[in-house]
Amino acid sequence: NVASLYFSILAQQRLIASMELSGEALAAHLTQVQALIAGRKAAAVDGLRSEVKLADIHQCLSREQNVLAIQRQSLLNLLGAGGAAANFSLADEMETPAAERASVTTLVETAVQKRPDVIAVRHETNAQAARLEAARAGYWPTVNLVGAVGSRIMHNPAQQPVGHANDDHVSRVGVTLEIPLFEGGRTAARVGEEHAKLNAQRERLNKLLLQVSLEVASASANLASARDRLTSTDKAIALAKKVFDIEREKYLLARGTLLDVLDAQSALLDAEATHIRALADANTARAQLLWAMGETEQ
Repeated sequence: NVASLYFSILAQQRLIASMELSGEALAAHLTQVQALIAGRKAAAVDGLRSEVKLADIHQCLSREQNVLAIQRQSLLNLLGAGGAAANFSLADEMETPAAERASVTTLVETAVQKRPDVIAVRHETNAQAARLEAARAGYWPTVNLVGAVGSRIMHNPAQQPVGHANDDHVSRVGVTLEIPLFEGGRTAARVGEEHAKLNAQRERLNKLLLQVSLEVASASANLASARDRLTSTDKAIALAKKVFDIEREKYLLARGTLLDVLDAQSALLDAEATHIRALADANTARAQLLWAMGETEQ
């Protein structure tokens, strides 16, 4: 949860920076449009459209900044420092994570060997199996080796032959055999109870193993998908920048319309936002995969 929110904040900061740059570019274009209007080379409505678009970027920027403030406070609450000031800074470590080369089957096998919760449930299952065997031992006879060493003393006996001592040393060694014949079904009831507990424990372990498999497979798929999206969005950003520059140049040469320029600018901003979100998703998926595999260090 901390990693997910951490990368979401970094993505939000990059998105705000991208919107600010877009607003600066649109403001510079608006200045050029106003110069064309003053020279009677462009219609006044083009200036109005540019101002509307710039105002829309400003309101979107205000909204995203509010989202960022909420995310930062949420991170403090998650860390148990909700009362601290929210003017902290985060190290921007959001880079494209490396692809996972191991197969999902290998990752799952590693996870079930390293996950602390899986190890704990396995120990509990083994302990319950031992308790069941101990309960079943109640059906079998019990052989005991017994022994005793001690003294018997008679104080002031009424009748005692002359010359005999009033104490006697006693030693005893033997073997006893106990056979459970009439125990009222207590052993069977205990065995049934422990067997039911063992079945429940095994179902708990199976459910946990399926959950681990799902978590690992989901995180691996999310990482691969996010990396593919990053590759696509890199190309989309490059193309969108070219289109925006071309449309702006065409408009300044009176060969294009302002609507084409604004559409190209919106497409560029959308491509950059999509790339930033894909980058955050990739880093979050990587952290999710490490957690699902039981890794203690990232």
